Amino acid sequence: VNRRDSYLKTIIKQGASIGANATIVCGHTIGAYSLIGAGAVVTKDVPDYAMMLGVPAKIAGWVCACGQRLVDGAGRPVAGDASGSAACPACAARYEIDADQELNAHAFVNIGSGLFGGMLAAGGVRVALGV
Repeated sequence: VNRRDSYLKTIIKQGASIGANATIVCGHTIGAYSLIGAGAVVTKDVPDYAMMLGVPAKIAGWVCACGQRLVDGAGRPVAGDASGSAACPACAARYEIDADQELNAHAFVNIGSGLFGGMLAAGGVRVALGV
């Protein structure tokens, strides 16, 4: 029986990483810069920057666009159900996690002396530049 016309489209956004032997149920979207752990079974849409682990996959934390796990103000890894501020320990990008489990990026870049201000739009993610 040929059912190819009933396949659902699966979308994998820019920068997403999928671990070995992970299973993505068709018809779902894998968010930008998200990370799917090896062996995870994804049964629902994955938010941008989410780290998904387990069977079925659940949000276990949040990752930066550079691939590092985000930490809170005390330097602890940010949990999947957290909300508030988070930062990348590697590149100093700053993020806000809202109550709907959506992440907004605010990257702060050190460009030397002085202050460079401005807003850039990149793929629907707000990026603020400053010292």
